[in-house]
Amino acid sequence: MKHCCHRLALAFLSALLVLPSALRADVVIMKDGKKYLDAKVISETPDTVTFEYVVVAKIRDTRTEPRSAIDQIIKQKPEETEIALLRKLMPTADLLTADRYESLIQDQVRPFVTKYTGTPQATEAEGIIKTLQEEKEKVVGGALKVEGKWLTPEEVKLEGHSIDAYRERRDMKELAAEGKLREALLQWQKLSNVNDGYTDTLQFVKAIPEVLDILAGYKKQLDRMIFEQPQIQKRRDDSLAKMLPTDPLLARTKRAIETELLAFKTQTDVEKKMKPPTRWFSIYKYDLKSLQAASKIVIDETARLRALDIAKLTTQNEALEAATHYLAGGDVESTEAAILRANAVVGMTAYSNKAIQSLRNRLVTLKAELNKKLKAQKAYGSGNVNAITTGSGSTTDSRVAEALAATEKAKGDKKDAKEAKDAEKLPSAEAEGPDGALDKKADKESTPSTRHKDKEKKKARTPHTEAAAPPPAPEEGGMQNYLLMGGGGLLAVLLTVMFLQKRKQNA
Repeated sequence: MKHCCHRLALAFLSALLVLPSALRADVVIMKDGKKYLDAKVISETPDTVTFEYVVVAKIRDTRTEPRSAIDQIIKQKPEETEIALLRKLMPTADLLTADRYESLIQDQVRPFVTKYTGTPQATEAEGIIKTLQEEKEKVVGGALKVEGKWLTPEEVKLEGHSIDAYRERRDMKELAAEGKLREALLQWQKLSNVNDGYTDTLQFVKAIPEVLDILAGYKKQLDRMIFEQPQIQKRRDDSLAKMLPTDPLLARTKRAIETELLAFKTQTDVEKKMKPPTRWFSIYKYDLKSLQAASKIVIDETARLRALDIAKLTTQNEALEAATHYLAGGDVESTEAAILRANAVVGMTAYSNKAIQSLRNRLVTLKAELNKKLKAQKAYGSGNVNAITTGSGSTTDSRVAEALAATEKAKGDKKDAKEAKDAEKLPSAEAEGPDGALDKKADKESTPSTRHKDKEKKKARTPHTEAAAPPPAPEEGGMQNYLLMGGGGLLAVLLTVMFLQKRKQNA
């Protein structure tokens, strides 16, 4: 990501350095209809006009034409030329960070507005700044632009794995566009690593035809180098042979060759020890073995990729990507269903087998976490045990929590029944809570005659305050027994309340 932004910045700054000359585009229209669109008028006389023009690509030439042969010269103003560079910023690139947006505004667009204040081009540049500011605010809020589409902060969290895969694929393509084919293949190695790469994403599938083109280009480059190696080696040897032993240039040349060869061997030794090991070693135009070895690896990789069933791999990775999405959201049922869809595809690849096993391991971890939270909620008397919040901030479906709680509920049913029987044996005064809720419920379920008898019994159990005799002094050890009995009674009351609350929730 960083080196991509760095390359963009360097390209823009390089363009700015040539603004006084190359970017000033004039148009010279001849009377015979020929047009020089990217010209630059160098000098003019009453009779002639001298200008630069583009021959092909970056090759420019100078010519002088008589004024009588020229129909019109259209000279562009500097701001008209420089605004063209700013227009290339729109639409903005994918995956830009907030810092990168700020850099575009402060280092590129705002200086243009300051330089050409009051011009139509400056007004256009201010509109570009407004767009950049708006998009920057989105990024600050957690959104991200991927493949030209804006993802919400929630989508960014769920699609993190696929976004990282897209970043690797994009970097690979940019390196290839710059002609750095071996570096692009190193990027492909990151994307296609079975252990910690992105072989379970659709970005991996999309990258396959692209890397096949890169491999074809690298193969041509290696073939040319293999063909030229004997010739350039002979020229070097002949050049050294022609030098006199006393010639100081001979010693310097030999030292330069030895230094170059040592640097190559040192680099390849480092690459052989890399973890994970690389397949795309450095090459040296004078070392025929390194060129031939690289060519063989290209052939093997090309054959391996062409043997893949892209249609099946796409189906598998669609399911695997969905499973990763659901897993990030804590959706156990949907994750399991997506894994089953991927596993049902006939002709599984090594990529898919490894990815499925990894997802299953992560799913086991998720279930353990959810079950742990469920137990914690039950232990602390949480009101709704069906809603479990995962680490990602998502809430699982109630059916998932119910499935996880089924075992715990079955284990607790017998215990709850026993506690209910014990609670029925408690005296009425102990069973009554602080607000008399239990007695009120019992009153509703009983008949009027029963309620009258219970009231009389309760009155008989509760003597008048004035007639109450002081409690007898506890005997030795009596206080401990009294505390134990009181604690047991309180525990029974609490258990009874919890049981009735649970019955109310189940109802």
